[in-house]
Amino acid sequence: MKQRILFILKYYLFFVAVFVFQKPVFMLYHHKPEVGIGDALAVIWSGLAMDMTTAGYMTILPLLFVWIAMWVRGGWINKLLRIYSGTILSLIVLILVSDIILFEYWGSHIDNTALFYLRSPVDAAASVSYGLIFAEIFMVTLISIILSILLRKFVFKHSVSSLSNLNKVKQSIGFLLLTVVLAITIRGGIGVSTMNVGRAYFSGNMFLNQSAINPAFNLFYSLTHQDKEDIHYNFMNDKEANVAFNTLKEDSTDTEFPHLLNTTRPNIILIVLESFSAKIIAPLGGLPDVTPNINRLSNEGIFFTNFKANSFRTDRGLISLLSGTPSLPTTPLMKFPSKLNHLPSISGSLKQQGYDLSMLYGGDINFANMRQYFVCSGFENIASEENFSITDRLTKWGAPDHITFPYLFKSICNQQKQPFMKMFLTLSSHEPFDVPTRKFNEPYLNATHYTDSCLGHFIDQLKKLPVWKNTLVILIPDHSVLFPKTMQNQDPERYQIPMLWLGGAIRQPMKIDTLAAQSDLAATLLAQMDVSAKVFTFSRNFLKKSTPKCAFFSYIYGFGFLSKDNAFVYDCGANQTILKKGLNASENEKKGKAYIQTLLKDFNER
Repeated sequence: MKQRILFILKYYLFFVAVFVFQKPVFMLYHHKPEVGIGDALAVIWSGLAMDMTTAGYMTILPLLFVWIAMWVRGGWINKLLRIYSGTILSLIVLILVSDIILFEYWGSHIDNTALFYLRSPVDAAASVSYGLIFAEIFMVTLISIILSILLRKFVFKHSVSSLSNLNKVKQSIGFLLLTVVLAITIRGGIGVSTMNVGRAYFSGNMFLNQSAINPAFNLFYSLTHQDKEDIHYNFMNDKEANVAFNTLKEDSTDTEFPHLLNTTRPNIILIVLESFSAKIIAPLGGLPDVTPNINRLSNEGIFFTNFKANSFRTDRGLISLLSGTPSLPTTPLMKFPSKLNHLPSISGSLKQQGYDLSMLYGGDINFANMRQYFVCSGFENIASEENFSITDRLTKWGAPDHITFPYLFKSICNQQKQPFMKMFLTLSSHEPFDVPTRKFNEPYLNATHYTDSCLGHFIDQLKKLPVWKNTLVILIPDHSVLFPKTMQNQDPERYQIPMLWLGGAIRQPMKIDTLAAQSDLAATLLAQMDVSAKVFTFSRNFLKKSTPKCAFFSYIYGFGFLSKDNAFVYDCGANQTILKKGLNASENEKKGKAYIQTLLKDFNER
């Protein structure tokens, strides 16, 4: 049994070594003068978990073959194992070498878009010289031969089929345990998140992050996580769509809008409230006693009473409110690592203005590629569950809000540089709504009440600090929920959320009833700070009277478009309109379809 386990272990480590060795080769090929040995070691360390996952996938079938060899005699298993190893090794070498070469032209690793370009191989190769193509073929062949020799010498020392078959049951139990270990390695650990490309991100230097990514994993991940439905939302010709979409944009020549702040350089604390719905906010017509602190604070700040979420999940909501870009129904941008590098962001714009940026989330920051997104958005100081002790991680998702709010408060007390922007994503009001207090029998109401209590205490403490005078606190949910449970995804009410601006930086408390959405936050906030928002295609300063008052939202297999007097909802799976009401419903339908068609075009071009 020891020889078989040793064989699998050496087989696995062989591929890990191949992937680790690829990283310095990649960095040397794309040499950057500012990158040193310490950076290279950090790249190897940060990408090691992904390398181990990818090597685990390579080892699944060999493990199965060796297991079968314990019960079935014959040299055919050893031949099958060698054929598989030679094939997979050649494929991996082809991916790694091609990736190193093409990265120079594409600026990103090979992903599923490569298959789209390969539909026209002549055009795909147009940017690469014939000499480079022949050099690649030569290198792939040479490296494959060398690695095959090393594999035979150090791994295939003995024929698997010739090893002892005594104690088959005992050996099978051992291999079952080995399979479990391998499965955990492939998954990327036992935490909430599975392995994803964003796990390798660790630096503000994008080249180092790219170097840490395993190209083979990146390709396989993009192939298995692409939009399965392949919906194309082509409702009209591009010219007609552009005309309709342009009627929804703000007028750049209009410079008149109310100035809500008493400074153009406030400190900003952006608190993203997990799953908060208007249905639990009393001033918005919701239940009266769920969020007493937000209810009272709504009279102390600027309360936006007609605000919409752009979607239904955290990964989509974060990009909407921070980058001003809504998600397509079945294709969230967060799933596509190469596209995240090209998104604008509020934080990125403020970083150019000298802001100090930090991000806090009490859970697994690697979940859904969030780490990569925040790094790409300019955040240099990112705190997550790793910054909290095991005893503080009291829930499935990580550290609860009564632990993380004090952490945020302490970071503000210790903040030296100003102005700063701190972003905080709460956690406890996420399913399964596991919180340490009990006020309501309904789990969602109980969890949001708990988070509201943590928030209220935090704000009351923050008011006592000198920094409060020059600080803007923005409270905004990442999305709403289906509450009450009779509500459905296509109901426009499902997307009603609160937004509240607090702090000494606001001129005076007021209520604003203008219809707007999460994606409008970027342009509206930056306008208050005299910072350009031209790079935000879908974000508009909704405080301008000339800006059309509307909101777009999407859900799985559907999208909706709302204006003051009209509502339009379309089901993409059924290819039919499921809601169309208002004074100018047909006009709203055209604008909604033009919006999503433009959104798809923007997605494809990133």
